[in-house]
Amino acid sequence: MTHLTVLVVASVLSASTSSTIGPNPNQQATRSPNHNDASGLFDTPIVEIEGHTIGDNHRSATSSKSFFDSVDKDGDEILGRSELSHFLYENIGGSSLDEESEVEREITSIMKRLDLNRDDGLDSKDVFGYWKSVESLLTVEEVAEWVVHAVQLPEEIGRIFRENHVTAYDFVELVDDDGEALLRELNIEKNSFRRKIVRQIKALLLGVGR
Repeated sequence: MTHLTVLVVASVLSASTSSTIGPNPNQQATRSPNHNDASGLFDTPIVEIEGHTIGDNHRSATSSKSFFDSVDKDGDEILGRSELSHFLYENIGGSSLDEESEVEREITSIMKRLDLNRDDGLDSKDVFGYWKSVESLLTVEEVAEWVVHAVQLPEEIGRIFRENHVTAYDFVELVDDDGEALLRELNIEKNSFRRKIVRQIKALLLGVGR
């Protein structure tokens, strides 16, 4: 990517970041509107630089909330079994999730993995806490390999992810607006590839099949 911008965060970024890109001095910094919301998305203030953010080693507060809200159909800030069931049917599907019994087994597995307080519902802390564990594992190289071997796309797509320094921090941004960033920022023009990436990322964000 030739014109990445970065998020300025209040904490030191992970030492595993492959490169550091300074903010454009001509851009105007604006405080993220979600840096201190009730969901507890982030514990420290975040200042976002206007512009592109893919590859900045930081998860977008706006895209994180957008994904959670897309599952939370009734807006009560809890992902219940019926909402997870609807999400799996509509967004994941496939031969392993085309029967009600299979979906129920998967939901039970998701709850077991993500539901920290065992109340049979997922709040933002449950979901975002799980994401942190995923983000600590999927580095630039690992994401590129995941795209090729797990999503089963050509090596060229893995190269695009690698060159744009995509990590698991970027996953919620990549699925936002039905994968608009995959086209706009990564220039992945084939619609079938974008749909496949979005489907697999959404599954990973809820721990489906893990």
